[in-house]
Amino acid sequence: MGIKSIKKWTPYREWDQLDLVLDVEQLCAVLRITEPTALKLLQSGEIPGWQIARRWRISRDALRAKLEGRPADGQAACG
Repeated sequence: MGIKSIKKWTPYREWDQLDLVLDVEQLCAVLRITEPTALKLLQSGEIPGWQIARRWRISRDALRAKLEGRPADGQAACG
């Protein structure tokens, strides 16, 4: 069963309400975590993201895939 709604975790009611690319502040709101925790998860690779000019960017779809336990589009399944 996939995650259809994120309203339990965040002020956003549905994934489609999120921007396609999130920043750290939005990631914190979605996961209800602090900024230092978000940065640790991003730096360790636990949450997929990339840096542009020292600012992290997170793909909404890659984050959703990670939370659902499936590979993001374009990634091979491990197993």
